[in-house]
Amino acid sequence: MNLKTIFLCLVFTAILSFGCEKEPDPKPLPEPGYPTTYQPLTQAEWAARNAEFQKINNYDGLNLNAYGFVEGEIPLGKEDSLTAAFVLQKIEHVIEEYKSFLGISESQPINLTNDVSIHIPGYMGGSSTPVEYYFQTMEEFKKEDFWPEIKSEFAVQTYYLLQRTIEGKKFHGTNIYFTFNSNTHSLKIERNWFPKAHIPGNEIYTLGDAFAITCRFIKNENGVDLWEKKHNFHSSKEFILTYTNSAIEVRECWKIEPAELDGINYVFIDTQTGEILRWCIECYYI
Repeated sequence: MNLKTIFLCLVFTAILSFGCEKEPDPKPLPEPGYPTTYQPLTQAEWAARNAEFQKINNYDGLNLNAYGFVEGEIPLGKEDSLTAAFVLQKIEHVIEEYKSFLGISESQPINLTNDVSIHIPGYMGGSSTPVEYYFQTMEEFKKEDFWPEIKSEFAVQTYYLLQRTIEGKKFHGTNIYFTFNSNTHSLKIERNWFPKAHIPGNEIYTLGDAFAITCRFIKNENGVDLWEKKHNFHSSKEFILTYTNSAIEVRECWKIEPAELDGINYVFIDTQTGEILRWCIECYYI
């Protein structure tokens, strides 16, 4: 091999090396306003919102938290007994009175019979169930000899209302909790929904990008290369919440479920930044 040939080979190798190492073109920045961020209100903002709240508030036990959402306890009558009808009626009343302060938008459809649930004990099935089924099951238990032994466990009942959509989009959202306490004759209200989110006009990181990011993540975590099997991945687009110090952000994500690998169930990747925001390994949040 003459010197000219060697020189050309070295040049060609350098060009190939440069091409492989070259970073991909940078992605554009997310649109202004993304992600939607909920932060503790300033003193002036909280005072203004509280003034509006006090115009409709009828209970001393209810207050606004730092973000301007309602929480606290309201009294129940000592003669009130917990039934499916009473529970649903009371929750409906709270929502009607304090809807905007619970973070529920006016356009948000709610079917309390289907949407309000309760986690039942293991001996009743150990799952989440609608209110009416819960009380039907309880009535069956009252016929059993062991009912007096477990009766006290039903004095406090916590129901939850899960937010499934935001701005009409699928949302891996939060619960509002309603805890009925027969011992103290009270109803405790905790947590809230989130009424607004910035909906991006497009995905800066495409589904193909999300597959690539997921494959790199799996290879780094487990040493398994699934790139050739990415066509078996399940994917969907959802909004989720992330928490940074006191800020709560609503982010649009690709949810990738790599069915080919046991142990990794899903990865959430921001469609605007490409960040892996949440993942689950063997069903434990990391």
